[in-house]
Amino acid sequence: RAILLLSLNTLLVACSDSGGDLPVPDASVLEPVSDSSGQQAEAEDSTPSEQKLLLAVAEEIILPNYETLKEAAATFIAPNGPLETYCSLGSEALAGGSGFRDSFHQLVNAVEATEMHALGPAMANGAQLRNKISSYHAGPVSACGIDEIAVLSENAGFDLSERPANQRGMGALDYLLFNKSLLHSCPPQASITSDWNELSESLRFEARCAAAKLLSADLANAASTIHDAWHPDEGDFSSEFTEEATVGQNLQSLTDAMFFLEEGAKDAKLGNPLGIVAACSSTTCPNMIQFPHSKLSLAAVNANVISFQALFDVNEETGFDAVIAERGFDDVSQRFTDNTQVARMYMETIETDLNIQVDLVESGSETDCMNAAANPDVASEALPACTLYGLIKRVVDDMKIDFVTILNVNLPGGTRADND
Repeated sequence: RAILLLSLNTLLVACSDSGGDLPVPDASVLEPVSDSSGQQAEAEDSTPSEQKLLLAVAEEIILPNYETLKEAAATFIAPNGPLETYCSLGSEALAGGSGFRDSFHQLVNAVEATEMHALGPAMANGAQLRNKISSYHAGPVSACGIDEIAVLSENAGFDLSERPANQRGMGALDYLLFNKSLLHSCPPQASITSDWNELSESLRFEARCAAAKLLSADLANAASTIHDAWHPDEGDFSSEFTEEATVGQNLQSLTDAMFFLEEGAKDAKLGNPLGIVAACSSTTCPNMIQFPHSKLSLAAVNANVISFQALFDVNEETGFDAVIAERGFDDVSQRFTDNTQVARMYMETIETDLNIQVDLVESGSETDCMNAAANPDVASEALPACTLYGLIKRVVDDMKIDFVTILNVNLPGGTRADND
């Protein structure tokens, strides 16, 4: 039976994929509240509040998130830590039951929190450091390429830096550590893996573990490097990020990064694999599921939404909610808070992993998924990820119009929202 979600009068009802028409903003929503507090906020210079926002984001969100990631990655690869313990079990570890997935889940949460503020050091040199941590934003992993790393990683002269982004980071670890099949994924003509399937099961498991250790150390080093680049006692990018002369530029960079909620969480992680967004020639795109082997794809979306809410609220004194309210749009600020909270609460009720839901859509539930995405007030029992898509879309639609308009920033890519 359909589960009725808490109905919020201010929620937008329209729903379409990211390539469709944007909803037309309610003129009353974009009229500032005309009481004395609104007039006072309007009269004040907005620059100090924006600078205060960036300072709070850097100190209370970004740096702590990278500290958490740095620690989580170091713990994951530590001597006698989760990865070493898992690998010591041999191929029987693939049967599960070791609690290793919980440790990997913690690392996923730490990584996905930082994906919501991918800017500055993480994006330097073609996002080189970010790609070592997670390259999912750049497309599906190359399973064959990862198999080649497993074959080559212990060879003298092997250079991981020469491997492309889609063979690195968390996606590669998901494949190496949770894929229950030890057969390679390469075509028969691939020479590097030609003898792989003839190796004993234990040798193949050991080789995958060796590759996972190499990639995990690479990830941990990247996380530490980004953390140090932000830290006031090291690279001190925090000061550059918050200095008055670059407030406008860095506010734009931050809001651009926050649109990962659309491009990453909504579309790449939900819309693409479920077929809500046409991303491949089939009804669904199972190869675009982020963590198909550990089945932590929805956990990653959850971590994205939690991180978005933290960035939006920051603290009681400042945040995007406070800046938007200060400019006279308290109702808009409250709507963001309400819609984000509804999505978070709904995610806590989802028990069916994304793999199963993608299979259901592929087997004939495409219309049901589309309806669930378009009408998320009535939750789909069988396809909750489709409902979740619709709930996140409500937040994203407000970002595309009210958020960028009130903050006077561009949409990612430099396009202004159309408010005519």
